[in-house]
Amino acid sequence: MNLNYIKDTKKFNDALHMVQPVFEWEQRLPEQIFKLPFKRIKVFDFDAVMSFSFWNELERLMALSGDSNILMAVLDPHPVNYYYQEFAQYN
Repeated sequence: MNLNYIKDTKKFNDALHMVQPVFEWEQRLPEQIFKLPFKRIKVFDFDAVMSFSFWNELERLMALSGDSNILMAVLDPHPVNYYYQEFAQYN
């Protein structure tokens, strides 16, 4: 799996446009973060998501669903106010 970090502002805004109908991206747990009702949700710790076992499982799920891309975002620290200013990419 190749990781492609978003560096272009237009691509970031396009990704944000996909996220906004589903997530209250300015909210934080334990507040309600979803705009749509889901039967099941799973929240992962950041360190668990960055593990090899998580990525292996994610690749398996992508293969089963036929998806070639996923969108993952770190919301805190802020993708614009921190990541973009510090690293010239959104996260």
